[in-house]
Amino acid sequence: MIRLTLLQLFKIIHRLGFLAVLLIGLWSCQTNSVKLNRLTDWIPQNSSWVIQINDINTLTSELTNNEVFKEIKSLNPNVTSDISRLLQETPDVKSLLCITTVGKNPSALTHIYKAPIDSTRITGTSIDYSNFKINIEKREKNILYTTNIEGYTLRSTSQLLIENCIRKFQQKDKTTRQENLFDKIYTTLDTSAPLNFLVQPQVEELIEEAIGKIPLVPKINHDWNAYDLDFENSGFSLDGLIAVQDSLGDPMGILKENDAQKIFLDRLVPENSTSFLSIPLNNAIETEDAFKQWVLHHNIALPQINLKALSTVDEIGWIKLGFETVLLFHSQNEEQAQEYLLSKLENGKNFREVSYYPSKLPDDILLFSKVIGAKVKPKWGAVIENFFVFTSSEKAMKTLISNYKDGSALSKNLIYNTFKETLSSESSIYWIAQTKALIEVWGNKKLKKKPWSKLDTKRFPFVAFQGTLENSFMHMHLRIHENELKVVENSVSNQYLLQLEAPLSSPPQWLKNHRTKGMDVLVQDVNNKLYLFSDKGNLFWKKQLPGNIQGRIEQVDLYKNKRLQMAFRTEDKFFVLDRNGKIVKPFSIKIPSTEPIQPLAVFDYDQRRDYRFVLAQGNNLQMFNSKGKKVSGFKFRKTKTPIINTPVHIRINQKDYIAIQEESGKLNLLNRTGKERVKVKENIDFSGNTVNSYLKTFTTSDKNGNLIQIDVKGNIVKTNLDLEKGHQIATTTKSLVSQSNNILNIKGIPITLPFGRYTAPKIFYINNIIYVTTTDLDAQKVYFYYSNGTPVNGFPVYGTSAADLTNADKDKALELVVQSESNGMIIYEIN
Repeated sequence: MIRLTLLQLFKIIHRLGFLAVLLIGLWSCQTNSVKLNRLTDWIPQNSSWVIQINDINTLTSELTNNEVFKEIKSLNPNVTSDISRLLQETPDVKSLLCITTVGKNPSALTHIYKAPIDSTRITGTSIDYSNFKINIEKREKNILYTTNIEGYTLRSTSQLLIENCIRKFQQKDKTTRQENLFDKIYTTLDTSAPLNFLVQPQVEELIEEAIGKIPLVPKINHDWNAYDLDFENSGFSLDGLIAVQDSLGDPMGILKENDAQKIFLDRLVPENSTSFLSIPLNNAIETEDAFKQWVLHHNIALPQINLKALSTVDEIGWIKLGFETVLLFHSQNEEQAQEYLLSKLENGKNFREVSYYPSKLPDDILLFSKVIGAKVKPKWGAVIENFFVFTSSEKAMKTLISNYKDGSALSKNLIYNTFKETLSSESSIYWIAQTKALIEVWGNKKLKKKPWSKLDTKRFPFVAFQGTLENSFMHMHLRIHENELKVVENSVSNQYLLQLEAPLSSPPQWLKNHRTKGMDVLVQDVNNKLYLFSDKGNLFWKKQLPGNIQGRIEQVDLYKNKRLQMAFRTEDKFFVLDRNGKIVKPFSIKIPSTEPIQPLAVFDYDQRRDYRFVLAQGNNLQMFNSKGKKVSGFKFRKTKTPIINTPVHIRINQKDYIAIQEESGKLNLLNRTGKERVKVKENIDFSGNTVNSYLKTFTTSDKNGNLIQIDVKGNIVKTNLDLEKGHQIATTTKSLVSQSNNILNIKGIPITLPFGRYTAPKIFYINNIIYVTTTDLDAQKVYFYYSNGTPVNGFPVYGTSAADLTNADKDKALELVVQSESNGMIIYEIN
């Protein structure tokens, strides 16, 4: 008897099971003619899937124990499939399961096997049709129709299909299918495999309608294709053999005179790409002749066809990067290839020491790309290593350059290289997709059910198709394997490149998204335009502001409903914006613009969201409440000398203090009403660093390099840390970090960095771990350390500003955002 696991598999295969659909429904083929097998005589016309079950015992055992199929079944554990009911009480014989379109129903099922009539138990009522008895049986919510014809049992979910089979038998009609195509390929099946699949190319349309396009999938034939399913310890494979037709109808025929060889494209494929396709080229003359025949056959008007450029390259490839397709050529003769592919080096731009130029490829090259791979519209070209790279946007070009510079190509990925070992070392076609990226692409399709979203992409990170041409045939291999390697902790990958219309005016920062519970990126440009991006780099909105934002933007919950707003100040305005960038009334408040202007401070004394907004400029101080009214109870209004830093709220021993630094060296420590709470016993020659809480003291530094600590009685303790002029410090209640020239000191642990110009160190406390970052603005490198002084693996990385760190999404990886070039940002993912 066939177990439920097998039945569930078939259900998933037909109804959008992620892996099986992906691996099976991609390509089509044709093979030599052999004798017709009578079991196939009963396959209904218009069947899109034919599944041959050869060995039920092996199959059911593997479906129970194989890791890949465990994952497939987990996509929809509550499935009650029509197939499970159809296959109940089936004898242990070779059988066919057919999936057929009947009217508007694309999934009518028919099960066919040869068995004596008395070996099959049939219950229920029956009807007569053309002298044959059709038994009707209700199984739960399904009605099944069964008949026996000359020793063959046919059971279907469609009465019409059973009637068609009866008429077909009476008319002795064995030609309703494309028999010479189907039957030829049927004989190539490996019946020692527990399962064989025969698939019509129209299945691709059903898959695309159901889950979306599979990016850059190879274009192979348009006839029936066949696959043998083989189980392995940690995965499974589908293998087949197709006859490559001439170039008139089959795009692969254009390439059939090219030999398989090692591919190089993965050296430049970013780790955050969706998929890539690589095709070796080593017979330019035959390839050009075949392409000319294809163009002539399809009556395409081209002024000329001159593919001499192909003689200078040995590989063509495409990368799916976000919504863009990138075209690449690999060449061992860069100078000669450049003459054909990138001859005009004018009006170039430079990014991270790589030049790229406006570029336009000839129409024949573009058509060649479209026919055998993908349509591209290149506007920019560059030479990176031995690759000629063509993109339609500068963003894509910069993403490729960044990943190349940061060593974040797939070829450097240990998990990918381990998966690659399961494939042949030489290919005629090489296609790799990342399951996580595919799910994100398909997730944009509006469907009520998205079973693939539950797939464990860390266990099954890659899916591959490899084809090898040999004597007008192509050996096909589809692979998916469980990842047996643990992700290397703190490996860094360049995830997204974001661009503004103008240079950044300040470093980007993360803000919480109360809708998604994730984080977004907020940044302003020098034209005072504010941008909000998702953690995936998608722009939500941009808003023109009247001035430059001073300091960081703070998030508040004015209505105490967990919907967050953004509070900040410009030179002369105090704003609060909602999630959509709209002003929250009355928070467009005019304020003085006396120099020096300090960033906005937000106090929430008791964590009850009863906010106090504090604005300091010159020697004036203003405090507003959550309704935009001035706080009348706060009596402190002016200092004798200008305020030099943003006021700070500090809580020590259940008491609140407001610290205000003056240019004169006076430190005001006030209570909530603005009255002096602590009288500091002497002035401090402030270094410019703010006052913060550290070990229950008010802590800052002076210009002489001393650490200054004031207790709650106003006593001052000075500790000589030998900090140089221009040093910077950062503290938490228990941690102290300093940066003095090229010495970064983390909790007493000195770290010697290269000489440079560094941003202030920043301390982040995430998931009970303390991290410290600083950026060398001269060398454009971001350094990242644990609190014990150990560098995080993969750092330093490229960056030109202070970095901001968070956990932006639901996974365990951290995300770091930093400015790249003048008008760009990079989001790194740290595993």
